[in-house]
Amino acid sequence: MGQLTAQFAHEIGTPLNAMGGHLQLLQDDFRRSNFPGSAGWLNRTGIIGDQLEKIADIVKSFLHSTAKPPSQHQLFDVNQVLEKTLGIVSPRIEALGVRLEKSIDRQLGPVRAVPLDIEQILLNLLNNSLDSIQHKQHANPGFAAKLEVFSRMRKGGLQEWLELGVTDNGEGISKDHLRDVFKPFFTTKAAGEGTGLGLTICQEIARKYRGKLEIDSKEGAWTRVVLQLPYGVNT
Repeated sequence: MGQLTAQFAHEIGTPLNAMGGHLQLLQDDFRRSNFPGSAGWLNRTGIIGDQLEKIADIVKSFLHSTAKPPSQHQLFDVNQVLEKTLGIVSPRIEALGVRLEKSIDRQLGPVRAVPLDIEQILLNLLNNSLDSIQHKQHANPGFAAKLEVFSRMRKGGLQEWLELGVTDNGEGISKDHLRDVFKPFFTTKAAGEGTGLGLTICQEIARKYRGKLEIDSKEGAWTRVVLQLPYGVNT
């Protein structure tokens, strides 16, 4: 029950954080303008609405304790999910002054999965990177923060793999901690800042599609996490 409760809290906290960032930007817009009908207002309230729907889906899944029905598995453009997720965290990217670099393979074909699963993984990875950058900024206010994301196809033997990657130049992870990052409840964050379940949950989701997460890092310099998903798997 403790693990389930912590997982539930983690899943609720991630979209709430995203909503909070957009609400802050919306409030800033109101301060600079006398009318609420700008394009930015409409865009951000749309994002907030998407997050509210996500919270509702998570709560329903938790309460019913059932797997997602097969009907939710669909062919979709993974690049669209990547762009959508970047939009969700854009307030934090802007607030932290992070330079975003994108390398998107527009030739990628569709994948079959639950889009919310892939969005959940990407949202966790992006927020982890931004947390690391934010902590490094506190110690080095002048450092040039950078976030890189990519999508690509890679051939490995007879299998083709979709790869989605997130790289940051934040605090990095020590070699000792790299061995433990996928363990439940393990976290390098300060007390109250994380449950230690984010990467564990992401790895479990990836394995559901016969994929995996790979992570590499240099302490004090950078971290790169790559989601690998096989093409052509009947999931």
